Amino acid sequence: MILFKHIKIRIFMLTALFFILTNQSVFAQKSIATPLQPEKFYTQRELGVYFGLGLNIQSGSFLTKCDCPAFENGTAFGWKFGFLYEQDITPVLQFGAALGINSIGVDASYQYNKDRTFTTDVGGTVINDTVPILFRQEARADFLNFEFMPYIKWSPASIFFVRLGFDIGLNLSSNIKHSEEILQKTVQLPSTGEIVEVAFKDGSTNVVVENGDFPNIVSPQFYIVPAVGLNIQLSENIFLAPVFDYSLPLSQVSTNGNGFSIANWRIIAELRWAFRLRME
Repeated sequence: MILFKHIKIRIFMLTALFFILTNQSVFAQKSIATPLQPEKFYTQRELGVYFGLGLNIQSGSFLTKCDCPAFENGTAFGWKFGFLYEQDITPVLQFGAALGINSIGVDASYQYNKDRTFTTDVGGTVINDTVPILFRQEARADFLNFEFMPYIKWSPASIFFVRLGFDIGLNLSSNIKHSEEILQKTVQLPSTGEIVEVAFKDGSTNVVVENGDFPNIVSPQFYIVPAVGLNIQLSENIFLAPVFDYSLPLSQVSTNGNGFSIANWRIIAELRWAFRLRME
């Protein structure tokens, strides 16, 4: 009887030991599968395209071939498009570069009085009257630049980022179109009181004074480009980003004038594809 009790005790102890060892083994296997080890981060790499619209703003002044005052305070609609690449430095800091085309033309105009001589014959006597005529001078300066912009991007939150770029612009084409318009239809001659019509020799009131390449282009041109944007995840690896950037010129567009440079801002739609994800 005593022997049987000893056997039961041993069986109980062996069974208990088996369950303890089994449970330890299961716990050990589960601990390997749980995320106790540090997560592995990869260098996320992205390719993208962008398109932007905005305003070009002139600083300084530029000249045309006309013997008239310089043109200042020009503005005009502008656009840009291109491609970009970026990759992680850290999960919140990225390095990238953009290649694209930027249109940075401006329109400038002003009004001023210019003296013009009118000749009349009164009873066989030729009389010359010098009368100020009101003109509008308008110049459209167009520039198309190829741009390369390396940049640093900081993303303090997954949906928001700020960016700082250094833009190098190489001029691809340029044009200046200068037109002159007579704003008065008639003028009164002081010597006779006669009212005469005012026009150019061909009978028109608007003529093109100059239309050709803009002179003395500076290339390359340099800009500092701060930007802010939102990051909208469309799928696991597709991102849409509305971006606002402002290009601050560090150099002139042309030496044909006085400190002639063009700043510009753009509202941009940026679409990026992450072909290597940060976490896989």
